[in-house]
Amino acid sequence: MEEKNGIITVLQSIQEYKEKVGSDGLLELPFTAEEKYLTDAEANPVRFSIQVSRKVKDPNDDKKEVYVFEDDQLAEMPYPNASLVRSPDMKTVGIKAIKQDETPFSKEEKLALRKQLICFKNTALIVEKGILTEEAIENCTVPVVVDLEMAELIKGKSCYCNKDLTEEEVKAIIKIIKGSETIFGHADCTIKDKSIANFTLALNTTFRKYNISSCIQKITFLAQSFHESDNFNTAEEYSSNHDSSKSFYKGRGLIQMTGVQGVGSLLYNEPGPYKTYAEYVGNKEIINKPELIAQELTYAVDSAGWLWSKIKKTTTFPVLDKFTETQKSNARWKSEYFKDGLKKTLNELATVMENVDEDKYFYLQSKILNGYSIDHKLEKDPNGWSDRKSTLSKLKTWFKYDKNICNSGGIIPELSGRAPWLVIAMQEFEKYKGLREIDSPLKEKVHEYFKVSSTRSQKADETPWNYTDAWCGAFLAWCFEQTEEFKKINTAYSAQAFGWKSDKWSKGEDSVPFVGALIVFDFSHVALIAGENIDGTAYVYLGGNQGNGEKRTGYQKIILGSVPKNSASILGITKPKKYIITEEDKKFPKYDINAENSKDSSR
Repeated sequence: MEEKNGIITVLQSIQEYKEKVGSDGLLELPFTAEEKYLTDAEANPVRFSIQVSRKVKDPNDDKKEVYVFEDDQLAEMPYPNASLVRSPDMKTVGIKAIKQDETPFSKEEKLALRKQLICFKNTALIVEKGILTEEAIENCTVPVVVDLEMAELIKGKSCYCNKDLTEEEVKAIIKIIKGSETIFGHADCTIKDKSIANFTLALNTTFRKYNISSCIQKITFLAQSFHESDNFNTAEEYSSNHDSSKSFYKGRGLIQMTGVQGVGSLLYNEPGPYKTYAEYVGNKEIINKPELIAQELTYAVDSAGWLWSKIKKTTTFPVLDKFTETQKSNARWKSEYFKDGLKKTLNELATVMENVDEDKYFYLQSKILNGYSIDHKLEKDPNGWSDRKSTLSKLKTWFKYDKNICNSGGIIPELSGRAPWLVIAMQEFEKYKGLREIDSPLKEKVHEYFKVSSTRSQKADETPWNYTDAWCGAFLAWCFEQTEEFKKINTAYSAQAFGWKSDKWSKGEDSVPFVGALIVFDFSHVALIAGENIDGTAYVYLGGNQGNGEKRTGYQKIILGSVPKNSASILGITKPKKYIITEEDKKFPKYDINAENSKDSSR
């Protein structure tokens, strides 16, 4: 037994149980913590750390075998008896707990046990006392086995709004957008400190200092600075044929702070923002030694935050007398088209992206960084536009970004014990969040939804059903099919929205509203009630084939929408006949959502 940094560590390991491994490669490994290591279980629960490795042929020597790490998991529970279990597909690892008195677990005990499991990647108890908090735990869905029943834990998980990133998280972010964990590695890069630890510190300090606090603000800052710094390879503009690269005040810092052109000169040899920034941070040496911005990690990051939140802003696109008629027309068009983003900083534009139109205002944000010619409307993309969008998408995936979760305080409502088909639908929502039906892998998944619906896989002409067809009903059919108790709940008309009305659904009935109830609309759409809006006047619902204002084929998603509770568009609210509604089901989680998914945005 060893105590270090407030953590008592007891290592009980069993390396291999060959006789327990079947021909299918599955392993069940019972173990019991030794009595001398157990304390008051309620006050100090036992923590089981499990690492799973698979024995494979050594790629360098086929006569040898090596262990390849697959996954690990940390479990904390008041029961000292447990078993490690693996699912048949070898993709999930879990704990099967056994009560000391060997009595069966109640439903409440099962749910409580699932909530106690924590998922770590490549770590186990490598934390100091006080750090193991819910906020410090990586957001994830954890597989659990209790009494031979496989389930998925859905625990309240917070977003990254108003929260520092850890060094490990920054390392993971860099790896997902860059492909490696190396930063500032270009031969011409002059940054002195290239450590992830201090880069993390600089980012968090900058985020707090310049109010880059919400998930979308952090995501866009990272996406834009990643491109502007050549994928975090440099903090200084490379030598090129561009006049700015030959200038004394060339582009430096994560988003390339650049001086201004002198009168009659093409070079950026006047300090401009360099002088303003030097005065802002209280170091006028920067004016004469602008290279400090590219050498000192703190300045490289901080200057980017300063430009992001204080200096770089959109204009009102004024119409000036010196403009040509085409330029005047362009200015008027921009002023109207980007009306929600006028006179905004880059940081404020990120919020507009979240609340108004992500694609439109990410485009504007990128143009402000690049320079937006009065001769153009949308015909010329920002520099590196496809790379910027790709990085944005990767970051949204890593952050598990969902504006509704951010706007509701960063907590996903607890759904354990709720209607199981809604739990499945929420998992699909998490998995394909942000993807349009034309995007892979959602495009391919829509065909899978149809396969289990009343349409099956092919149309009468033997062509497959796919995302170009209305798939809201098929989505629900698939969600029901993934449950244990409600398979084949609607075999006749499940692909049709109206097929879920009580007069068409033989195994269904009209119902009072509850979390998980099906809601059928007169514009031929069906979804699941997930909660209500903040003031309680509208149902918030989750469904497939929804567009929130975008009706075009290819643009539908799995998203949340809302509808007034007294809307005439609601044709019916239904449920499976055999599902018993609980009082808990009638308690609606709150979502900050008022965007309606009307007949104008659903096919």
